[in-house]
Parts: sequence; C-alpha cells; structure tokens
Amino acid sequence: MKLSKKQLENTICLACSKPFIEHTKPSNGRGAGSGKFYLQTLLTCMFRIQGSFIEMADKQKAKQISDQAEVASEVEALSASNISDDGEVD
Repeated sequence: MKLSKKQLENTICLACSKPFIEHTKPSNGRGAGSGKFYLQTLLTCMFRIQGSFIEMADKQKAKQISDQAEVASEVEALSASNISDDGEVD
C-alpha cells in the first residue's frame, strides 16, 4: 500500500502532534515554508519517539528486576520461617 503525498502531509506526527506538512524547511520569513519535507525536523521527531521507547523499555526492565528481587526475598523469608532451629522443616 502506497501513501500519496497528500495522505502523508495530513498524517499526524506522534512526537509533536503536528501534521507532517508542518515539517518543512523554514522559509526565512517568506511564508509558511518551502513545501518540501525537511529531513532535519522529521529526524528530530523520530529521535524523540525513539528516546521515549527506550526510556519505557528501561523502566519496564527495572520493574521486572525489582519484582523478581521482591519475590526472591519473600521466598527466602518463607523458607527461613519453615525451618526450625534444629534444621528440620516444620
């Protein structure tokens, strides 16, 4: 499936919430822009999105590690409470 230029221009950017048509090269004060997509503005938004995904992945991984450590300490505490001083399981 191909997108037409008009469809692409009306697509909303996830990073800045502006239509792609607004990602055009500045016109040096002579109107709304050159009308051509400006790679630098598109790449800036793409890097913002990539950074957000990496941050979310790091937070998710840290939460998983924290959850695993919590479960391990609970298991250790339960194991310790079931073993009496003479080494027999209650």
